[in-house]
Order: sequence, then structure tokens, then C-alpha cells
Amino acid sequence: MFEIKKTVLATLACLSLTVTAVQAAETVRIEECGKAADGFTFMVDVSGSMQRTVGEMKDEAGKAYDQLIEEGKFQARVRPVPPANDALDKLRRVSLAKAFVKDAAGYALEKTDMTSGLYSLAPFTVMAAGGQRDKETMLKLVDEKLVEDLEAFGRPTWLGQRGFDFLSTPVSGTQSLFIVTDGDFDVQTEGKHKPAEAIQAFLKANPRSCVHVVSAGYTPEEKAAVEALARLPGCVKTEDLEGLMSNDELRHQFYEEAFYKDCANVPVIELHDVYFDFDKSTLRREGKAALDKALTVIKANHGEDRVTVVGWTDSMGTDAYNLRLSLRRAEAVKAYLAEKGNWPQRVGASRSSTTTALRKVVNKTGASSCTSSSNSV
Repeated sequence: MFEIKKTVLATLACLSLTVTAVQAAETVRIEECGKAADGFTFMVDVSGSMQRTVGEMKDEAGKAYDQLIEEGKFQARVRPVPPANDALDKLRRVSLAKAFVKDAAGYALEKTDMTSGLYSLAPFTVMAAGGQRDKETMLKLVDEKLVEDLEAFGRPTWLGQRGFDFLSTPVSGTQSLFIVTDGDFDVQTEGKHKPAEAIQAFLKANPRSCVHVVSAGYTPEEKAAVEALARLPGCVKTEDLEGLMSNDELRHQFYEEAFYKDCANVPVIELHDVYFDFDKSTLRREGKAALDKALTVIKANHGEDRVTVVGWTDSMGTDAYNLRLSLRRAEAVKAYLAEKGNWPQRVGASRSSTTTALRKVVNKTGASSCTSSSNSV
């Protein structure tokens, strides 16, 4: 685990330190900033059910929940149906999806140089193949290519082989994949693929990427189908389309997570992959990558401050030995930050032991104790 509290860096090798222990020790949860991925891709469901209006679906969902309540199959006191919204209810669901795509793509391309792509589902079509383009070009493509009034043929066509092959192909760098759909996944046609199958294929081909399922579902069946996708292994997250488009603050928070978060607005960072091999003080490759991310935030927020590096060990061995080992680990991180951050004049060294206090905190949670030592940069 790797922590920064204001201008404090901590490199940990105490794998048994639990979340409860961290909170009790008064450390702070840290957020990453900058680009969330190298590119983003929108896949929008344009099937017949997406052609229905939001208002129609709210009425249908309300009746469905009333029936479930009457049958004793739904216990909630309030039906999970959004209230009437004059601005949204008259829109087709695909039109609301289009508004979301334009807004989200505009946010991302105004702040980053991420690659962008636009595709449809049910049927699968390539509207704008993934590539580098500016905000104006992307928004024009969305306007021209994402047609809102399509003929509905009444047969299940969620994802054919071409679309499945596309998702199964590795892409360059990391991707944020946005699937905007209503959850009508009744795929019975031979040769068609279900969403879970397609998402798993994408994550298998691109294990460092994330999938965001943005739900336009309203009925109990639609909601359940989308919620099931969130339980898939890997980075799969779900959001409610109407919720995002009717709440500016919620939408902005989602965009920060999915696209880009300004480092100047992030006071602290938490990274969990600066670990050392047993009885070693040599930085691993993944540890260096984590420290590179930390440097971005330090430079943006604490350009003139001093940074304290704290190294930890596990509880094996004597306190005296572990203090020396934790100091070597702190010095390894200090040296890396000083070199990469071009801070030779700000390098200083200090050492402190918090073994007793930390043991009191950690032992309350049933975890083993740690020993620490610190260095300043």
C-alpha cells in the first residue's frame, strides 16, 4: 500500500494492515488524477426497445412494480421509478443516450487527448472507428451517425458475431468502454451474444481496461439484467442514464472517474502497489510506476513543500532490524522521487519509530504489527 497525506508519502510492506487499521491510524484515502484511460469507446444500443420514450417506460415500470407488490414479490415501500420529468419523458431512450454521449465525449475531449470511438449495438455498426480526433469532430460525428429514429423489427439482435469479434480484439493502451443499453437482453437468436459474454471477452482481451454500463432500463426485468452485469469479474461498473442526465453534480463526478480528474483539485493520492520483496529494499517496476503517478500530484499541489517518505516492514524479525530495513526502503523511495522530481536540493533524512503506537492500532483489528521509519524529500 502507498499513501500520501498532504505531503507525506508512505511505502508499505505490511500486507496485513487492514482498512480499519488505516482509518484508526488517521491516514487519508487518496484519489488518483489525470486521465482514467488512453481512450474511450461508446457502444449505444439502438434496438427497438430503445426507441420507446422515457415516459412510456416509466408508466410500464410503475405498473410492473405495482403488480410485484400486489403479489408480495417486491417489498420496498417506494417504487424505484424516477418521478415525471417534462424535459426527459418525451424523449426516446436512444435520444437520451445520444445526449449523454455528446455531453460525455465533449467533457473528455475538452480536457484530454484520449482516443475516441462510436459504435451501435443491436445491430452492430461502426459509426466512428477508434482514433484521435478533437471535440468538434467527435460531436459532429455523433450528430450525424447516431440516428435516433430507426425501424424496429421486433426480433432480438443484441450483439452479432461482428460486434463480438470487435470486443474480443485487444486495443492499444487502456480503454474506457461505455455500453449504453436498456437491459432488454432476451437473446434467443442463434449466433447472437449476450452482454455478459461480450463484456467478459472484452476484459479478457483488455484486462487493464474498464467497462461502464449506463442503464436506460426502467422495468424490474431491465434493471435486474443490468445490475447482474455489475457482478461480473473485472472492472465493470453501472450507472443510471436518467440519474446522470438529471443531476449535474453526479454526472460531473462520474466524468471525473471515467475520463479525467484535474490533479490541481486532488489534495492527496492513495496507491496500493508500492511493495517490496521479503527482506528487500529494491523498488519493483510496478512500484516505480505508482511513484510516477504520485509525482504528478505532488508537483501539481505541493511544488514548494517537503515530502516525507515512510517505509514499513512486517512484524517478522526484531524491531531494531526492521527499523533499519524500513529506513532502507524509505531511502529507496526518497532517492527515486528526488531523481525523477529533480529535487536534489530538497533531499533530507530523518528517522522515527512508531512501532508501539502502530501495534496498538493494528492489533485491535487482529492484524500483525508493523515497524516504520521515515525519510524526507
